[in-house]
Amino acid sequence: MKKINLSLLSILFGVVAFLPSCKEEEIQEMYLRGGNSIIQSDDGNLVIAGYNSASQNGYEATLVKTDLNGEVIWSNNFGGTNSDGFFKVENAHNGGVIACGFSFTNSSGAPTMLAVLTNSSGTKEWMKTYASGYYSQAFSLVKQADSGYVLAGYIQKNTTSDRDIYIVRINNEGKEIWSRQYGAKTATPQDTLYDEAYNNVA
Repeated sequence: MKKINLSLLSILFGVVAFLPSCKEEEIQEMYLRGGNSIIQSDDGNLVIAGYNSASQNGYEATLVKTDLNGEVIWSNNFGGTNSDGFFKVENAHNGGVIACGFSFTNSSGAPTMLAVLTNSSGTKEWMKTYASGYYSQAFSLVKQADSGYVLAGYIQKNTTSDRDIYIVRINNEGKEIWSRQYGAKTATPQDTLYDEAYNNVA
C-alpha cells in the first residue's frame, strides 16, 4: 500500500476549505487576468500577451512591452465592445509584433479567431477576425520565412458539433490566403492527416 503524504494532504484540505469562503469576484480576478505568452522582441526587450478584466468590456486583449528589468515601456489594450484576449505573440515582419486569440465581436456568446498587428511602438496597424459566424479561437501562430503568418486554433460549426483543428494562412496585411480544417473522420480530403493519426493510435 502506498503511503499518503500527510503534508500534501493537509495542503489540499486547506485549499478545499478556502474556496467556499472566496467571493465570486475574487475567483474571477484570480483566474481571468494573466499573461499567456512572452517573447524577446527584435530590439531585445520583452513583450507579454494576455488579457485583463475590465468592468465595461469583460476582458481586454492586452500587450505589454517591458525592458529586461520588467519596467513598462508601453502597454496597450485591443478589441471591441465585448470580451477579447490574446493567447500567443510573435515578432512581426514590420518590426512590431503580431498576437492572436479571440474576440467576442457581438454579445451572442460566440468567440471568433482574432489577430492583431502592431508597429514597434505598440500602435495597432490592423486587427482582423477569421471564421466569422462560427465558434473559433487562435491559440498559436508562426511567422513565415518569406512573408505572412499562420494561425492555429479551432473551429466549431455549432453548439452540438465537435471542435476541429483550424489553421489560417494570412499575408502581411492580415488578408486570408487559405484556411484548412482537420476534424472527425470523413471522406473529405482535408481530413487525411487526422485519419492517418487516428488509424495509428486506434
